[in-house]
Amino acid sequence: MLMVFLSVAALLVAGFISHRSLTGRPVVDRSIKASLVVFAIVGFLSRSFVIVDGDEIGALKRIYLGDELPPGRIIALDGQKGPQAEVLGPGFHLRPFVRVLFEIEFYPVQDIPEGQYGLLVTTDGRAIDEGAYLANPWSDGEEEKMLYASYFLQNNGQKGPQFNVLKPGKYRLNPYLYKINKLKATDVPTGHVAVIRSNIKTTAADCPDPSKSFGTADKSVALPLVPKGCVGVWEESIPPGRYYLNQKAFVSTIIPTRVQTWVYKGGYTQRRINLTVSDEGKIQQKEVSEKIAVPENAAAPAINVRVEGWTVPVDMRVVIAVNPANAAKVVASVGGLKEVEDNIITPAIRDILRTIGGQPDRKVMDLVEKRGEIVAEVERAVVPEGLKVLETLAPRFDIRFEF
Repeated sequence: MLMVFLSVAALLVAGFISHRSLTGRPVVDRSIKASLVVFAIVGFLSRSFVIVDGDEIGALKRIYLGDELPPGRIIALDGQKGPQAEVLGPGFHLRPFVRVLFEIEFYPVQDIPEGQYGLLVTTDGRAIDEGAYLANPWSDGEEEKMLYASYFLQNNGQKGPQFNVLKPGKYRLNPYLYKINKLKATDVPTGHVAVIRSNIKTTAADCPDPSKSFGTADKSVALPLVPKGCVGVWEESIPPGRYYLNQKAFVSTIIPTRVQTWVYKGGYTQRRINLTVSDEGKIQQKEVSEKIAVPENAAAPAINVRVEGWTVPVDMRVVIAVNPANAAKVVASVGGLKEVEDNIITPAIRDILRTIGGQPDRKVMDLVEKRGEIVAEVERAVVPEGLKVLETLAPRFDIRFEF
């Protein structure tokens, strides 16, 4: 403002000299007048351009000579005072009195690194639809245009968290309208699939009503499966890869499809009797005990079986693999492999092994000599247990038991 005041003052003095002599010498008066005019022009020009660096944006706030913002609005459109929808890109910008009418702030270009995505939250726009907690999705043709504040505001952009996300790259966004939260992308490793639970509908197709699906077609699942794009657990899982999924819209559960081995081992004291013969020919007994710890990677301790009055700890191994086509049903039924292990397999094999191993005619040595027979019995008995939750365990899991 000082430079503008001085420029105006210089023009006024130059005008005064045009009518009256300042020094009484015409040549000197003309020189002073010319200098004042040049000073005024330079002063005005110095307030009429902006230079923006290549890695910055210029954000404008109009202060003078504009209309008031409507109530509830944050971002100004053309001719309104306040934070402007327009931002200045890199380079030289020549605009009359831009540094007088506007306050100019410089912000760095937003950089979304590889392996992350940007969750957008907007400060202006119309209200999000009742019952929703994310703005409506923008179509593929509008996804790039919605990053321009003026287009966003003039095309029914909604205020608040957005459905569309920013993929890795650099973006020149209006800092007054767009706030960015950088979140980790969803990585599905090789040998895994991701089951998606969607919180919003993203398809134009008709979707089933989840509230009417319980206890009807598929009694094996706690939640009904839905087609991709509908609200609920998608029946189609997604293969290995990197996905930029909005975590507010989609919740992913990673399910391994490789062979898993669950070990039941340790957690008991092993005792044995050493027999020795003394020089006098007497038999001597010495008890030796050793605590067998539960390995860190074990699913649970060994299973104690009562046989012939003895408590025999049985080390056991369960080999299991999930069919990728059925991963969604596993998630909808119990939540994941950890829940399958804790809530289905482990309780079932404990009860079944104790029942089979503790039959009245069972002998302790049967656990060694009839191992294959007992394994087969356990496997035949545990599948019906899975039926109670997963409709049929066999097609979804390849199970092998090993003592």
